[in-house]
Amino acid sequence: MVIGGQARKRVGQPADIANAALLIASDDSAWMIANYINASGGSKL
Repeated sequence: MVIGGQARKRVGQPADIANAALLIASDDSAWMIANYINASGGSKL
């Protein structure tokens, strides 16, 4: 795996995706307008 090219410098965990899903489902995202959430750990900067 190429970790050096990623901004987070670590492999993503299932909890990382779960946290993104929880954000979308929560009231904290009430003002978010998007159809794509990049949860790549910064590998596509």
